[in-house]
Amino acid sequence: MKDGENLNIEEEQTKNTFQGFEGPIELNIEGDSFFESEIIHGRIIFNPKEFGNVTSIIISLKKIESFYFLIKNKTLNQNSENKIYSKEINKKKLQLVNHAYNFEVNLPSNLTPSFEFFENKNTCYIRYILSVIVKDGNFEKTKTILIKSRPNIDKNFINEKKCKVNLMKLFSKGNTNIKVFNSENNNFILGNENEISIEIDNKECKENISSLKLVLQRIITIYDNGKEYNFNYILYKEKFPVNIKSGQEVTLNYNIQLKKFVFNKSYNFPFTDYDDLNYFLPSIKTKLIFCHYIMKVSTKYSSFFVKNKLKIEIPIFFTHQSFNEYQNQINGLI
Repeated sequence: MKDGENLNIEEEQTKNTFQGFEGPIELNIEGDSFFESEIIHGRIIFNPKEFGNVTSIIISLKKIESFYFLIKNKTLNQNSENKIYSKEINKKKLQLVNHAYNFEVNLPSNLTPSFEFFENKNTCYIRYILSVIVKDGNFEKTKTILIKSRPNIDKNFINEKKCKVNLMKLFSKGNTNIKVFNSENNNFILGNENEISIEIDNKECKENISSLKLVLQRIITIYDNGKEYNFNYILYKEKFPVNIKSGQEVTLNYNIQLKKFVFNKSYNFPFTDYDDLNYFLPSIKTKLIFCHYIMKVSTKYSSFFVKNKLKIEIPIFFTHQSFNEYQNQINGLI
């Protein structure tokens, strides 16, 4: 669909919109959440009483990245704004149907997902603002849209670690190899209860494993004036008794339910249909903000002489979309 062509939005929406119409325009878009490379379909409805003052309009999309943290009486504050799309349309080129102009915005393929975090007075977010500015009318209408993350398909994605088991920290007792994965090619979906599989290869180790401890940790890093600051949050922690023999290889399945973070009503949150903060905390990395997730797997050995508990940190990737859905899309099946 090209700009100005008909859009599948209810005509009643246009007819009834002039009641209580504030300003020269109203802005409507189909949906509020999008993946990168998708197309935003929108409609600008003009108030007939004020259309005579309109000379042109500017349709734009910008990305706002910001954080504000207080650390030991020190304030960390950075803001960045980047224009992604901008188009000015002269009044003479506006093709109106029922006082409305239809448009579309093609999203780029390299957009960082939307991100929202708050804790007390500390805030951190990445937001996308779609706006229409009426020139010579000194008027602007905006909509905040959610950019959702796709699965991580990086071939270098690490989900497996091998570590040495030592007797009294002196004599080697072999190696234990631990792998963390799930059915979505190691991508974990935000807002869902995720089934996680722990594959433990104890074939090269001479000691039995008596218990297993899992800790899921979210780490948010912010970069301020050349320095980095880390904020760690435990989302899940549980200990399980196991009986994994020397020379044995097993796969254990667990359901991971994230600790729920609920939005504070006083927080300036741009969406109304969500109440779970976890949904807005995907794995991301920008010049200002880095959010990643670590699964810590600790193994305790049954031998009295193996004093050290092995702890392996394995990064996992959180996304809005399942890997299977993504595969269907890129294969043209849906």
